Amino acid sequence: MSRAAIKANPFSQLLGMQPLRLPKATTAYVVVEGKRVTDVREIARVLRVHPSDPLVLKLRRELEQARSRARYQRQRQDPEQMAKRREWYERNRDQVREYRRIYDEENRERINQQQADWARAKYRADPEPLRAKSRAYYQRNREAILQRLREKKAAAKAAASEAAE
Repeated sequence: MSRAAIKANPFSQLLGMQPLRLPKATTAYVVVEGKRVTDVREIARVLRVHPSDPLVLKLRRELEQARSRARYQRQRQDPEQMAKRREWYERNRDQVREYRRIYDEENRERINQQQADWARAKYRADPEPLRAKSRAYYQRNREAILQRLREKKAAAKAAASEAAE
């Protein structure tokens, strides 16, 4: 299935659609009172409160988490690290595939549910491509579909007449 972006609209929550996610950032900062804060010491100064204030501690934690995520993203996108991961994968390909097979077996229901949710959200966001595909299938297989329906109707009619007797 293609990873087409699901367009956000006012009815997304009602339709059970997931919000779009932006790519992970490689830099980190926090905005406090409309000012960009890059240093934890600036937080208390901008808010004009004591450094041990709970809000300052919360914002400090958020800034540290943002920096940690940014550091991780920079390391992940580093060409040297990417090459090391690729080499490791080549050496351990069989183990990775075995792990993936076991994981898929153990989580089959959850994976199927996620895929169904994704397909449903994609359809709700733009139903026309699937409808066009369905119409094209019907046109290609019209006679076989109608024959199956006739047979099904005849079988139902025969079952009804046997039940009436």
